[in-house]
Amino acid sequence: MADIPACTRMAAQTGVAVTEAVTTACQRGVSSDLQGCVNGLTEAGVPSGAANGACRVAAHEPR
Repeated sequence: MADIPACTRMAAQTGVAVTEAVTTACQRGVSSDLQGCVNGLTEAGVPSGAANGACRVAAHEPR
């Protein structure tokens, strides 16, 4: 089980609207496609540092 909501929340905290593109990018992080996740989030407007963190969170189980 991965944590897509935590990923989308982290993206939203940067001021980016949680769109389908953000959710899709977070889903890539869940499937261990970290680079695809980061690329998707940065394309959606999330700063790269935040995107990296959000994608790392997506790959882990919710706490």
